[in-house]
Amino acid sequence: MNRKNAIRIILPVVFIFIAVCYYNSLQINEDMELGNRIQSAVAQSLQQSEAEAVALKELTTFQWDTLYVIKPYNDVKVFCKEYNIGYKMIQYGYNEDSVLLVFVSDNKIVAYVDYKREDGDFAQRNIKEKYSAENAVFRFSRGEDAWISVEDQMGMNKAR
Repeated sequence: MNRKNAIRIILPVVFIFIAVCYYNSLQINEDMELGNRIQSAVAQSLQQSEAEAVALKELTTFQWDTLYVIKPYNDVKVFCKEYNIGYKMIQYGYNEDSVLLVFVSDNKIVAYVDYKREDGDFAQRNIKEKYSAENAVFRFSRGEDAWISVEDQMGMNKAR
């Protein structure tokens, strides 16, 4: 094989490799383990006679400074642009039965959880879109209709 043919073969392979690496750097996979830890913490909290608050910072194994709650039907790309967050492709169905809990460090997405509303309704009107890591503390309660309501620290402090 002469040098010209080798370049014709190697150059496209290198280009494809770079394109695949770039594409992978733009996407992030859901942190299923974190989702399971949150669900477990909520279930434990609900078993207490006085529901204990759940601090999301205590459930994570990575550094983050801000939690964003992306409610149903919000476009992730538009949301990231609005809050000046480095956009990563997230697999999300834009449906009403879940919310995205997006964990950010230095304006870059480091993890996310597609959280089912039946396990805790973060889409409620009283839940804000942005929380610092220290303020991402929530209390959960089961209503008469078995729906699990979520209350943030502001709501917890008002109730006292």
